[in-house]
Amino acid sequence: MNDIVVKGIYNQKIDLVEYDKKNYYIENDIKYLKIQEYMELERSIQNDFHKLLIRFLFETAARISEALECSIKDIDFKYGKVQLINAKQRKEAKRECIVSKELMNMILLHIGKYKLEKKDKLFTRVTAAGKKVYRRTGAFTMIKKYGNEILGYDWLSPHTFRHTRAIHLLSESIDVIKVQKFLAHKSVMNTLVYLQYINRDVEKSVIQANASIGIY
Repeated sequence: MNDIVVKGIYNQKIDLVEYDKKNYYIENDIKYLKIQEYMELERSIQNDFHKLLIRFLFETAARISEALECSIKDIDFKYGKVQLINAKQRKEAKRECIVSKELMNMILLHIGKYKLEKKDKLFTRVTAAGKKVYRRTGAFTMIKKYGNEILGYDWLSPHTFRHTRAIHLLSESIDVIKVQKFLAHKSVMNTLVYLQYINRDVEKSVIQANASIGIY
């Protein structure tokens, strides 16, 4: 077991539990995937509906309740954005997320396949009994199953993708306040927790910083 001291507002020691499989770490009870693992997971999923849900959870960093509440009317196809109800705030509170063209195309194919209308929830399927909204229990079971079968992890849940996205954005040097806004955290303190999971290449960062002002 390794130890790491996180300095700053936390100033505490955190245990890193190293797992044998793919050198994965669980730190301070936040579980996440390395970005390469996320890509491996998505590539390996053949079911288009499942792939759409997992990509949606990752790109928007939505909580599962927020994703399943998303309706077709909440999607701005012109500007490639979706509106999500913030499950941690009052019902009217929403946050807007820009999504990739690839995800938008996946959404459009899904809508066409199931002939969904504006009033329908996005994650709706059409069965012999009619339209059926996907359920939380189904999402948890599906994601856990793929985690086991593809990555060999038995702890994957819908929230794993929110953690993974937060760490991914911060690793790409996106300002922590912008990430806070994206995640719809009430306090930046909740967002700062993720900083301890970023493996920064200090030398590379210094070289990039120098290059930005013309020092090579």
